[in-house]
Amino acid sequence: MFCPHCGARAEDGAAVCPACGQALTPAAPPAETAPPVEATPDASAVKDYLTVNIVLLALSVCCCGSLPAVVTGIIGVIFSSQTRDLLRFGRSDEAARKSRAARNLAIATGVILGVTALIALAFVALYGTVIAAMFASLS
Repeated sequence: MFCPHCGARAEDGAAVCPACGQALTPAAPPAETAPPVEATPDASAVKDYLTVNIVLLALSVCCCGSLPAVVTGIIGVIFSSQTRDLLRFGRSDEAARKSRAARNLAIATGVILGVTALIALAFVALYGTVIAAMFASLS
């Protein structure tokens, strides 16, 4: 330990400083700080996104048939179902994590569907202009 007055080294537990003679107060042990506690999410505030994931999965299968969109849609439905089960059993912390994953998968599925639809639209437009050019050359 060191003297707070003169900075000289003193033995641990010494009552006075050997250099300046000032009284030494024992150092207080460091206060224990509790780790920050995350707030438990309210079960009513956790959404499962099941309907959104089912609709996006149906659109993936029926309209575009994009394999990545189908895969993310299926995984999104699974996470949404797990969210519902966890909420039913009162495990809102895990349900909140699954809910975020289900939401992110719904967003990913929607983006993949949008990109696939734009690509399909570009092919249809390109194919249409090729067909129109072929008919124009025939007449």
